[in-house]
Amino acid sequence: ALGLSEEQLALFPQEFREGMEARASILGDFRTNHPRRWRLPLSNWDQPDPSQRIQMSTIHLVVQMRIGSESQQHDPAKTDHPLHPAINRLLRPHADGQMRRGVRVLSVQSMRRHSREGKAIEHFGFVDGLSDPVFDKAAAGKVYPNQVQTGEFLWGRANAADVAPESGTPEQKARMELLRDGSFLAVRKLSQNVDVLHNLVKVASQETGLDPELILAKMMGRTRKGESLVDPETPNDFDYRQDPHGSLCPIHSHARRANPRFGAADSGGPPEPVGARQPRLMRRGMSYGPLYASPPANETALPDGQERGLIFMAYVS
Repeated sequence: ALGLSEEQLALFPQEFREGMEARASILGDFRTNHPRRWRLPLSNWDQPDPSQRIQMSTIHLVVQMRIGSESQQHDPAKTDHPLHPAINRLLRPHADGQMRRGVRVLSVQSMRRHSREGKAIEHFGFVDGLSDPVFDKAAAGKVYPNQVQTGEFLWGRANAADVAPESGTPEQKARMELLRDGSFLAVRKLSQNVDVLHNLVKVASQETGLDPELILAKMMGRTRKGESLVDPETPNDFDYRQDPHGSLCPIHSHARRANPRFGAADSGGPPEPVGARQPRLMRRGMSYGPLYASPPANETALPDGQERGLIFMAYVS
């Protein structure tokens, strides 16, 4: 999370400068999700102060860095973390250690991909990243094509409905130059209480006689191995025509609500209005915190005092 100078910040529209708290009502952040309940980022870089929390209104820019590494060092502030030099160059890009003018690294959030049997998983144990759309027609499915135009995620490229606006004023031109061939990245930090979920599923299993794994699958819309409840033989080339009432995959399940798979030419859903397209997300979420060692299904799970969850990231245009 970076802080910018007033001159740099002036390039952005007023809504951007007001920050997430000012848009809480638009984003649906009420009650337990209200900004007063947010766990604010820690000051953990360049003269860190462990007691100081960073106010969201002071964060002007988020930079995401990734690397493929088997390093067991989880703290990017440590010099032996593989990303430490790259993060430090944001603040001190010059060989002599001179500070970058107008930029300050406020906080760094460590993330990582956990895996099981070679597949990426999140803290609840579900295989992640199976239903992202594709750009290549050859990779598109037959039942559910799942192909989108590049411009759905890359600003400045053609998409199904929108035309990139031509800027006029110097300020608009400056913003467009910054945004050209880039996408908007929505970021949410979501806490995951694995022990609470485990215990709720245990009680539900006792009350209904259903297998705990089946209950989890009905909640998600997929098994924890990633199998669709409608067609277990394919990870993504399916729709819900054969299950209109949610007998196999409940209509309220996460997967079905997030992507009802309507609107494609062969999906059986209602046709899209002229000039519209089905909104899609390109998810690139990563986990924070250690994996939870869940007990057997018939035993009670206890909190272990560790913070864990998902940094939800979705590219949209």
